Amino acid sequence: MSMLTAKLLKHFQLRSMVVNSRTCTKWERAISLARSKSSATPTVEQHKYSTEPQMQLRDIPGPSTIENLTMIARKGFLKQHVYMAEMFARFGPMFRQSVPGGRHVVYISDPVDMEHVFRSQENNNPYRGDMLIADYARKSGLDRGINGDGESWSVYRKLVAPKLLQLGALKPYFTEILNVADDTVANFTDGKNVNLQDHLTKWGAESVVVVLFGLRIGTSYKSMNERAEAFIDAVNGHFYAEAKLIFSVPLHKHFETPTLKRAYRHVDTQLAIMREFAAETRKHETEIARNSLLTKLEQHDELSEENLMFLCQNLLIAAVHTTASSTLQLIDTLSKHPEVQRKAFEEIRLVLGDGQQAPSYQQLSEMKYLRALIKEGFRYNTAPPGNIRITKAPVTVRGYHIPPGTTVILSTIASKEMQRQKYNDPEKFAPERWLRRTDKEIHPFSSLPFSFGRRACLGRRVVNMEMALLVLRILQKYEILERKDPVNWVCHTVVGPDKPYSFYLKKRH
Repeated sequence: MSMLTAKLLKHFQLRSMVVNSRTCTKWERAISLARSKSSATPTVEQHKYSTEPQMQLRDIPGPSTIENLTMIARKGFLKQHVYMAEMFARFGPMFRQSVPGGRHVVYISDPVDMEHVFRSQENNNPYRGDMLIADYARKSGLDRGINGDGESWSVYRKLVAPKLLQLGALKPYFTEILNVADDTVANFTDGKNVNLQDHLTKWGAESVVVVLFGLRIGTSYKSMNERAEAFIDAVNGHFYAEAKLIFSVPLHKHFETPTLKRAYRHVDTQLAIMREFAAETRKHETEIARNSLLTKLEQHDELSEENLMFLCQNLLIAAVHTTASSTLQLIDTLSKHPEVQRKAFEEIRLVLGDGQQAPSYQQLSEMKYLRALIKEGFRYNTAPPGNIRITKAPVTVRGYHIPPGTTVILSTIASKEMQRQKYNDPEKFAPERWLRRTDKEIHPFSSLPFSFGRRACLGRRVVNMEMALLVLRILQKYEILERKDPVNWVCHTVVGPDKPYSFYLKKRH
């Protein structure tokens, strides 16, 4: 095996398989075709958990290194989510991948095992591995902040978490995030609409800037000013440059490649424009500016201006494309389920009445079916393919000893197969499952779009509110019609369509 191939595979295993992703119809077909091969795998109910190690890491079943290389040659990195589903279907709810140098990556999909691994690492500043932005921080002499590890990460998380996660923390932003949704829907028209990804990326960026700076910058308007265009170009450029680095031979680990330099330039641009946002926030006397995350964080003297801007950039880049991708997949799913749209619309009319009345903060909280629809979208489309932990403490799973320093992927892709044992219809898009008690309770670790514990997503309440408001305003005005053309889903750190996504709307009368 060449050194280049070895480096490629090592990088692929330790970095690329942990990114946010979405479902593909091939996952279900792969699982269905191979289900008979894994029929001997114990069910959640049958599986008796043992914490006594009986076997070693190398004993966990999984594909060979040659098979891994063959997968890369056959499918490429853009179909890694399909490959993961195939491996779970073949080996059951736990498998191992070998990488050059005798290292291993472990994948787990049983929610019982996932809970055990998550909780086993909570007391050790749980770690998910460095991202590219952490390399930028080291190069620039900045704190890695929420992307770091150890005490520095813990300090930053404690600063941010209460300001975004406490009940009522988002109420000051509600009206302006609703306005962003309205501006986005105003760009849609009866009939065919093109490039939904572009609309949703701009919507996501505008919404996050509202929370961070208490400002509207105009990325969701029908026409953008020069600064808004430069900002969204930098956000997109950073995202795609980082995706290219993750899914390529890691030469950037040894010297600054052209793609790495381009990624860093996009970060520089974002930070420069964010400094302008910050200056405007400090001049404004509006309530939303006074309640912006920037204003709240500036009360902490330990944050330098440079680290504060970098923290805001980290929060934005972590949110924009993941939220846009989740929402695109939800809209695609709704287009295939008119009965779900109808039920959601009926609830909206029940709470708000006929017409285009805007919801209040309280009224949005009363729409239980809409909230269940968002939650089911995350479950059905498995928003990330998994959450990563680099073990700091040893953990035993199904009798296998997993030592410290092991990369563990806690997957939501094939957990649908395990969910089948908890309820009978995981392939069905059914928001009702979150509204009623059944004979089979849903295991809380069956769907974890925002991860768990101290490393859980800081922006999860923001994302839920953004998505609920946008879906509500779309459904008030339109029916979402099903596309005739199939979608080819590919992975660019998040899974999305391989070309601009056209969508079809029918105006309500």
